[in-house]
Amino acid sequence: MDEIVFEPSDANMLAALGIVKSVKLFPFMLSMGELQYACDSEYRCKQFVNCLSEYYPDSQIAARQLWSKYHDTANTIQCDMEDHMPLRVWVRNSADCWCGIYYICYYATKYGANKILLASKEGLREFMEGKADKISQKHLTEETIAEYARKWEKLLSENTSMRIWYANDVKSVNIDYFDWIIVGLVSKIPISVGELTANALKAISSPVSDWYIMKRIEVLLKKDVLQVVISNKIFYNTIIQRNEE
Repeated sequence: MDEIVFEPSDANMLAALGIVKSVKLFPFMLSMGELQYACDSEYRCKQFVNCLSEYYPDSQIAARQLWSKYHDTANTIQCDMEDHMPLRVWVRNSADCWCGIYYICYYATKYGANKILLASKEGLREFMEGKADKISQKHLTEETIAEYARKWEKLLSENTSMRIWYANDVKSVNIDYFDWIIVGLVSKIPISVGELTANALKAISSPVSDWYIMKRIEVLLKKDVLQVVISNKIFYNTIIQRNEE
């Protein structure tokens, strides 16, 4: 049975524990960008590599290696669905994860597959601590698979620039949805991009990446909403403030 995860750390954890046979990272970041691009497209590759390394250049080689290792995960999933093989998805409460689940269910309905299991790190922890005799998991019913497939079709039709995890579901929003929060955290007192990013991650209730926050800060600088006080070749060390002019 293939195991699908949405964070590299989860893939490393399951592989290190040695209790599963095949762990596949789902690296396609379907919460970001336009959805008409295929999972294994150059568009998705660039987005994944940028997320992990654009502001951390030392991570670029590792990011490309991860993509090379897992870029065929979508094909693996489709083959599993076509062959009616079981698939276990390790759930996180994030838009990336649930977009991935909806995507998987969409292909499950195409092939009439219904062997999708959802598991969590909490269930794994209970198993490893001896509090349960097996890993707790939920088997998706055909009705739920169909419902999730419709949710993926809805996201495809909306095709906004970003999707967030909100009120226990995926919500389509514009890429600038959280700009007001970022701007609200900046004053005339200078602050580093790194500190502002950390503050924004705490202030935003939906899980987003530090890469997304720093990209938005770049946009706000270009729009002169924010301004550079002291530039630095390492962007997160750049000092900025609000532009009140």
